[in-house]
Amino acid sequence: MKRKIINLTQHTPLPAQIAEGVFSSSKHEEIRGLLTFHEAPTTKEMIKRALELSVIAREEGAEYALIGGAPYFMPILEKVLLDSGIIPLYAFSRRQVEEVTENGTTKKIVVFHHERFIPASMYKICEAVYQQGLENMPSLNLETLKKIKDL
Repeated sequence: MKRKIINLTQHTPLPAQIAEGVFSSSKHEEIRGLLTFHEAPTTKEMIKRALELSVIAREEGAEYALIGGAPYFMPILEKVLLDSGIIPLYAFSRRQVEEVTENGTTKKIVVFHHERFIPASMYKICEAVYQQGLENMPSLNLETLKKIKDL
Protein backbone atom coordinates (compact mmCIF):
# COMPACT_ATOMS: atom_id res chain seq x y z
CA MET A 1 0.00 0.00 0.00
CA LYS A 2 1.30 3.42 -0.99
CA ARG A 3 2.10 5.78 1.88
CA LYS A 4 0.34 9.14 2.14
CA ILE A 5 3.25 11.61 2.38
CA ILE A 6 2.48 15.34 2.33
CA ASN A 7 5.12 17.58 0.78
CA LEU A 8 6.14 20.09 3.46
CA THR A 9 9.08 21.49 1.48
CA GLN A 10 9.43 24.47 -0.82
CA HIS A 11 10.19 22.17 -3.75
CA THR A 12 8.08 20.31 -6.28
CA PRO A 13 8.29 16.56 -5.60
CA LEU A 14 10.24 14.44 -8.07
CA PRO A 15 8.30 11.85 -10.12
CA ALA A 16 9.94 9.02 -8.15
CA GLN A 17 8.80 10.64 -4.88
CA ILE A 18 5.25 11.00 -6.21
CA ALA A 19 5.33 7.31 -7.13
CA GLU A 20 6.12 6.54 -3.47
CA GLY A 21 3.15 8.57 -2.21
CA VAL A 22 4.33 12.18 -1.96
CA PHE A 23 1.61 14.69 -2.77
CA SER A 24 1.39 18.47 -2.75
CA SER A 25 -1.43 20.08 -0.84
CA SER A 26 -3.79 22.56 -2.44
CA LYS A 27 -2.34 24.83 0.29
CA HIS A 28 1.21 24.49 -1.05
CA GLU A 29 1.71 28.25 -1.38
CA GLU A 30 0.69 28.66 2.26
CA ILE A 31 3.11 25.85 3.17
CA ARG A 32 5.92 27.61 1.30
CA GLY A 33 5.14 30.80 3.19
CA LEU A 34 5.27 29.00 6.54
CA LEU A 35 8.67 27.52 5.61
CA THR A 36 10.16 30.85 4.50
CA PHE A 37 11.85 33.12 7.04
CA HIS A 38 12.77 36.67 5.98
CA GLU A 39 14.10 37.53 9.43
CA ALA A 40 15.59 35.50 12.25
CA PRO A 41 12.57 33.86 13.90
CA THR A 42 11.87 33.54 17.60
CA THR A 43 11.27 30.10 19.07
CA LYS A 44 7.64 31.11 19.61
CA GLU A 45 7.28 31.98 15.89
CA MET A 46 8.83 28.67 14.82
CA ILE A 47 6.52 26.67 17.11
CA LYS A 48 3.50 28.60 15.77
CA ARG A 49 4.49 27.84 12.16
CA ALA A 50 5.20 24.17 12.93
CA LEU A 51 1.76 23.85 14.54
CA GLU A 52 0.13 25.42 11.46
CA LEU A 53 1.98 22.99 9.18
CA SER A 54 0.90 20.02 11.31
CA VAL A 55 -2.74 21.14 11.11
CA ILE A 56 -2.50 21.25 7.30
CA ALA A 57 -0.90 17.78 7.25
CA ARG A 58 -3.61 16.34 9.50
CA GLU A 59 -6.39 17.98 7.45
CA GLU A 60 -4.90 16.31 4.35
CA GLY A 61 -4.93 12.91 6.08
CA ALA A 62 -1.16 12.51 5.84
CA GLU A 63 0.57 9.73 7.75
CA TYR A 64 4.03 11.01 6.83
CA ALA A 65 5.51 14.39 5.90
CA LEU A 66 8.41 15.08 3.57
CA ILE A 67 10.23 17.95 5.25
CA GLY A 68 13.18 20.16 4.43
CA GLY A 69 14.21 23.74 4.83
CA ALA A 70 15.92 25.94 7.38
CA PRO A 71 18.05 23.69 9.62
CA TYR A 72 17.14 25.69 12.73
CA PHE A 73 13.43 25.00 12.09
CA MET A 74 13.51 21.27 11.28
CA PRO A 75 13.91 19.90 14.86
CA ILE A 76 10.87 21.90 16.00
CA LEU A 77 8.86 20.75 12.97
CA GLU A 78 9.94 17.13 13.56
CA LYS A 79 8.76 17.25 17.19
CA VAL A 80 5.42 18.91 16.43
CA LEU A 81 4.69 16.46 13.60
CA LEU A 82 5.57 13.45 15.76
CA ASP A 83 3.32 14.75 18.55
CA SER A 84 0.56 15.02 15.91
CA GLY A 85 1.02 11.39 14.88
CA ILE A 86 2.77 12.22 11.60
CA ILE A 87 6.21 10.77 10.84
CA PRO A 88 8.65 13.31 9.36
CA LEU A 89 10.86 12.12 6.50
CA TYR A 90 13.80 13.63 4.64
CA ALA A 91 14.58 12.81 1.02
CA PHE A 92 17.94 11.39 0.05
CA SER A 93 18.68 12.23 -3.57
CA ARG A 94 21.72 11.41 -5.67
CA ARG A 95 23.04 14.48 -7.44
CA GLN A 96 24.30 14.21 -10.99
CA VAL A 97 26.22 17.21 -12.31
CA GLU A 98 26.15 17.91 -16.03
CA GLU A 99 27.99 20.65 -17.89
CA VAL A 100 26.48 22.08 -21.05
CA THR A 101 28.48 24.42 -23.29
CA GLU A 102 26.55 26.73 -25.62
CA ASN A 103 27.86 29.76 -27.50
CA GLY A 104 31.07 29.80 -25.43
CA THR A 105 29.17 29.68 -22.14
CA THR A 106 29.27 26.68 -19.86
CA LYS A 107 26.31 25.99 -17.63
CA LYS A 108 26.46 23.61 -14.71
CA ILE A 109 23.21 21.66 -14.30
CA VAL A 110 22.48 19.54 -11.25
CA VAL A 111 19.98 16.72 -11.73
CA PHE A 112 18.48 15.11 -8.63
CA HIS A 113 17.59 11.40 -8.56
CA HIS A 114 15.44 10.30 -5.62
CA GLU A 115 16.96 7.32 -3.81
CA ARG A 116 14.93 6.87 -0.62
CA PHE A 117 13.33 8.52 2.38
CA ILE A 118 15.16 8.80 5.69
CA PRO A 119 13.13 9.14 8.89
CA ALA A 120 13.96 12.31 10.84
CA SER A 121 16.45 12.01 13.70
CA MET A 122 13.73 12.68 16.30
CA TYR A 123 11.85 9.71 14.85
CA LYS A 124 14.98 7.57 15.15
CA ILE A 125 15.25 8.56 18.82
CA CYS A 126 11.63 7.51 19.33
CA GLU A 127 12.32 4.25 17.53
CA ALA A 128 15.19 3.48 19.91
CA VAL A 129 12.97 4.32 22.90
CA TYR A 130 10.21 2.06 21.56
CA GLN A 131 12.59 -0.85 21.00
CA GLN A 132 13.74 -0.57 24.61
CA GLY A 133 10.14 -0.78 25.80
CA LEU A 134 10.01 2.70 27.30
CA GLU A 135 6.51 3.41 25.99
CA ASN A 136 5.64 5.88 28.74
CA MET A 137 8.09 8.55 27.63
CA PRO A 138 6.58 11.97 28.50
CA SER A 139 4.77 13.86 25.70
CA LEU A 140 5.32 11.07 23.19
CA ASN A 141 2.33 9.90 21.20
CA LEU A 142 2.14 6.10 21.64
CA GLU A 143 0.19 5.63 18.39
CA THR A 144 3.04 7.32 16.52
CA LEU A 145 5.53 4.97 18.13
CA LYS A 146 3.46 1.99 16.99
CA LYS A 147 3.72 3.20 13.37
CA ILE A 148 7.49 2.78 13.59
CA LYS A 149 7.21 -0.90 12.79
CA ASP A 150 5.49 -0.01 9.49
CA LEU A 151 8.47 1.78 7.97
